[in-house]
Amino acid sequence: MPKLYGRLKRKQKATKRKPRTIKLLDDSEVAEILKVQHQTFRLWHSNGKYPLPPFTMVGGRRRYQLADVLAWLDQRKESANA
Repeated sequence: MPKLYGRLKRKQKATKRKPRTIKLLDDSEVAEILKVQHQTFRLWHSNGKYPLPPFTMVGGRRRYQLADVLAWLDQRKESANA
């Protein structure tokens, strides 16, 4: 009986975990992080001038995961010797 009780307790704890929350940003929030105007960021998207962070369409609008935006920024860092 104690083994079964232990397994049931562990299973109960596993099902109580909260779902992972992903922070989604819109164009204006990403523009704010980049310190550019919202219109500038939208223009970059429309003309493909710069490679931009990956996005997902949600309700017909672009949404960016915060982790993706930060990783994209890290990739674009230039070394001091360049």
